[in-house]
Formats: sequence, structure tokens, C-alpha cells
Amino acid sequence: MNVSLKIFFLTTLILLSACATSKVTLFPAGQEKVPPSNINSVGIYRTVPPPETFTELGLISFKSSSMDLVDIYEHLRTDAALQGADAVVGIKTISETHTETTPVQQCLPSTVCDASGICSTHDECHTEFENKNVTTYLTQGSLIRRKL
Repeated sequence: MNVSLKIFFLTTLILLSACATSKVTLFPAGQEKVPPSNINSVGIYRTVPPPETFTELGLISFKSSSMDLVDIYEHLRTDAALQGADAVVGIKTISETHTETTPVQQCLPSTVCDASGICSTHDECHTEFENKNVTTYLTQGSLIRRKL
């Protein structure tokens, strides 16, 4: 399977993932797009950049509800390859936890009869609120390309 086809399938898989989003910002603004690179050769460097001389292409960020580093790095690698990058460097991950409040309505049937024996049934409803802590993770890094 050629590299373009692999990148297409991986990109499709990423787009189908509803819990994750990524964003790439290239600079300088209006620069020509470079051809995609091989996803298998894209390096991931958390702190130390590769020893080669390189050009910074832009920034990449990936937001996810999971802290699965293998999954996060695979997403970064895929998006970096689509931008023609050889590596993602200076990777940092931060987490944010917030509370989401969701209304939950519960209804129970209630039957009332009058003195003459005529009964009517209706729903008695009440709303409760559920609080749930939600954590999201934002991973960011710089896209680089080796100088030829």
C-alpha cells in the first residue's frame, strides 16, 4: 500500500474519532504547502530536537478526552506527515478539568380518583441535575522539516 493511501486511511480514521480534534497552524502565513512526508519517518521529540538543521513549519495541537500517549502521538505523527513535516518537537500536554451539568427528567404515572370514582392518570415529572467532571488534554508541539 503506498504512502498516500496509508495517509488517506489514517486521516479518515482520525476524522471519524468524535472525541479528538487537531489543529495545524503553518507559518509564515501564505507559505507554499510542502508535499506529505512518510508517516513512519515522522519523529516525536518531547524535549530535545533532532541534531539536524531544520526549518520550523508551524504549530500543531491535538485535543482529546483520553491521555493515551500512543494514540496522541499517532495523531500528531499523522497530521505532521500531511503537512510535510519530518518531526514534531517540544511536545507539551496540559489537562483541564471542568464540571458539566446535565438535566435529567424523571416522570412517574400518577392516578387520581374523584369522589364519584372517575379516575385520571397523568405523569408527574421532576428534573434533577447530574454533575460530571470531564477532563480534556491538549497536546502541542512545533512541526519541523529537515533542511536539505
